[in-house]
Amino acid sequence: MWLYLLGFLQFIVIAFICYYEFKLKSPIVFLWATLFVMFGIMHLIASFNGDISYPDIVLLKASLFVLFFCILYIFMRFILVKLIHENRYNILKFNTLQEKCINESFNLNFYLILLFTVIVFKIYPYAKNSGGLLATSWGAGREYASTLSYFNMNQVLTIIYYCLSGLAICSFLRNKKISTILILSLFTITVIISRNRIEILPVFISLLSVFIFKCKKINFRTIIFVLISMVTVIYVVYGLRVFRHYGSLYEFIQNFEFNDFLNKVNIYITTDNGELGLRRVFYYFIYNNNNFDNFGKAHSYIRMMLVFVPTKWSFGIKPPDFAQSMGAAIGMEQGGSTHPTLFGDCYANLGWFGILLGVFWAFYASIFDYILLKRKRKNYLVLLYSLFAVGNVIIGRGSVYNGFVYIAYGTIIILVLDHLSCVKLKN
Repeated sequence: MWLYLLGFLQFIVIAFICYYEFKLKSPIVFLWATLFVMFGIMHLIASFNGDISYPDIVLLKASLFVLFFCILYIFMRFILVKLIHENRYNILKFNTLQEKCINESFNLNFYLILLFTVIVFKIYPYAKNSGGLLATSWGAGREYASTLSYFNMNQVLTIIYYCLSGLAICSFLRNKKISTILILSLFTITVIISRNRIEILPVFISLLSVFIFKCKKINFRTIIFVLISMVTVIYVVYGLRVFRHYGSLYEFIQNFEFNDFLNKVNIYITTDNGELGLRRVFYYFIYNNNNFDNFGKAHSYIRMMLVFVPTKWSFGIKPPDFAQSMGAAIGMEQGGSTHPTLFGDCYANLGWFGILLGVFWAFYASIFDYILLKRKRKNYLVLLYSLFAVGNVIIGRGSVYNGFVYIAYGTIIILVLDHLSCVKLKN
């Protein structure tokens, strides 16, 4: 009885947080939407159907952890939103944004050329190393990545790529339909060649952000659209995963059959294989009471505080990559990493004290909302919004440090560009 009740309650509380953040139009809604799909829904199903690998007490503890975490988050978030002034969020309404963006000076063509250049420099060495575009594959990409030095240009290009993820939204707000389609196409082509599923996020974020900005009230049509969007995102993400397994682009073109492709996607979804099964890593940590090396030491959060200090040059102050520590805990080979959703990462970092991190993430959401809402130039606000949304999806998935790296470095880049554009206008 308690298993069913708590499983249902965690689902309701996460759904409520999604509703609250959706109304604010805050980019943190993307973090909670990710948690809602990857944990809220899937854990609800597990609470009613059971999990053959773990006893019910594990699922019960997971529900309790998430409930306390969410209660602390929403309590602190209510307070902080009031301190920010809730009416500030009106800036994020579509008509207000569009009017401001159109009236501002913003060199869309320059940023479009920059995006094209970044993508070319990302793809060219990868394609060259593989023997041509049609020979590119996920395996070849990983092999190429393993040859790169500790510091490499690809890291910089990736951060700039995500900094420009809101470019399609800027273009749409400025009524540049052809440019919008071109930008979304460039992001899509990048994913097709790289097979890196995270790189599809700018497309989803762009489309969903416009919907969030435009939405004036939540009604039945809104809920239906959100549900359809969730299903679409899940199928595309799993479709890209299946796409990887075909090998090269040439092999995919030669062997692709729609029914076979769809069947493989459905098998992955129904067997908890992939993103929808990551919560089970959280269960594993609970089942073993966090009894693993480097667990319970807040390594993710120490690394976040030292985000601008390279691990190699930190004289041992900066802990090792915690995603790899979690990978080792579940038996992966050296260097392998795993991501147990944000909830699982919080538990792995601090055990049951991890529920207190609900307060931390409320502060995180509010601080970055404040940075966002203080932007006078709305085109750069949109770029920041999309960057935060992309990072928040990655964090919600459980890749906390990686998502924060994109946000930390990307925010500085966008703020510098915003400042330089202001200086240019004054001159």
